[in-house]
Amino acid sequence: MNNLSQACADAPTTQPTISLSETSALLFDMDGTIVHNMLYHHRAWQELLKELGLDWSIERVQAEIWGKNEDIFERIFPGKYSKSEARELALKKERRYIECYTPDAQLLPGLEQVLASAKEVGLKLAIATAAPPICLEFVMNFFKLERFFDAVVHADEVAHSKPHPESYLVAAARVGVKPDRCLVFEDAPVGVKSAEAAGIRSYVLLTTHQQAEFKGFSSVKGFLHDYQSFIFVP
Repeated sequence: MNNLSQACADAPTTQPTISLSETSALLFDMDGTIVHNMLYHHRAWQELLKELGLDWSIERVQAEIWGKNEDIFERIFPGKYSKSEARELALKKERRYIECYTPDAQLLPGLEQVLASAKEVGLKLAIATAAPPICLEFVMNFFKLERFFDAVVHADEVAHSKPHPESYLVAAARVGVKPDRCLVFEDAPVGVKSAEAAGIRSYVLLTTHQQAEFKGFSSVKGFLHDYQSFIFVP
């Protein structure tokens, strides 16, 4: 059983619903939410950090690597690398991730059907990701997702990464929908915190984190292992 199948088998299920009377837009994180790729990101970070002198476990990488690449480098190596040096190192990591992930790349089950159904009923769709443009473009082009999404927001387009609410506020503004009429799909506590700070409810995909890690969030509607069996209700 591969990692995606195992995650789906282990995760509890929630009967997911989208109320059309309450929702006008769906906002998606990307890594771990549209594609089940976080382990590939973490392994690429682990290899790069080892080259830079840090022999971190994959568990530590998962816990401490989040947000924009430039913020990650400054958090882990305060003052050590210039912005240009950090960008070059981050690009090396992203190219390594893409090379390793491409043979296994797949959308989360049921996602494409949900996107198509959402478009049919008139919902706006956007991506709000902390990933850099190279990673967003890879996913958009590989899966031909441009036909679904009305707007995308990547790391270089915001001053503050998640858990700051800016990414989701910008995404909502770009599709012309008030935050309280949006619904977010996330896989990480920092992402749910970002959405909650923006005043947006969330469904959580349990691809990367355990359900217990989301305690304390009042805005979480439920926990999913994929996008199958979604119901659109009036």
